[in-house]
Amino acid sequence: MRKLLAIGFLLVGLMGLLVACQQGGGGAQLGDPDFRIVLSKASVDLTPSAPRQEILVQVVAKNGFNGQVTLSLEDVPEGMNASFNPGAVTPQSLEVVTGVGAATLMLEKGSAEGGNYTIKVVGQSGSVRKEVALPVTVVSSLLPNQVFDFSQGIPPDWRIIDNTGNGAWSTNDECDRETDYGRVRIYV
Repeated sequence: MRKLLAIGFLLVGLMGLLVACQQGGGGAQLGDPDFRIVLSKASVDLTPSAPRQEILVQVVAKNGFNGQVTLSLEDVPEGMNASFNPGAVTPQSLEVVTGVGAATLMLEKGSAEGGNYTIKVVGQSGSVRKEVALPVTVVSSLLPNQVFDFSQGIPPDWRIIDNTGNGAWSTNDECDRETDYGRVRIYV
């Protein structure tokens, strides 16, 4: 009987500690209400065949955060179209500790120049501001039988992919590919 009574007191004590922890009172603290931003893609490529991409943006609440978070973007390249649906979310906390709200970010190449960019996805709620970097590559379109001058090197918006494993293509004309050094005709 004493053992059952001792176990009962122990359970009641643990339950009290758990409630105090969740409510932020007493012993252990969870921390201040806060949130973080999670993107469904680590990076985005906007190409002629895929000029628009959707990215799921999750606002994850922690420690009982329940405020509205306004979403915005910084450092969007000129000519690129970008929008959120919706533009603000309130993470719905199903439990005391966490909750999630989500929006869709639509990026469209538009008239943006080819290149590598880093867009900041920003969440703001009162004085709390969080941001996540989203690397974006805009690939320029190639025109049939277009001539490119590589005398200044490979354009910054091009990526050389070595599918053979024998070394990637370069602008070095070691095999005298063409007498007009540095000019290559691209057929698409």
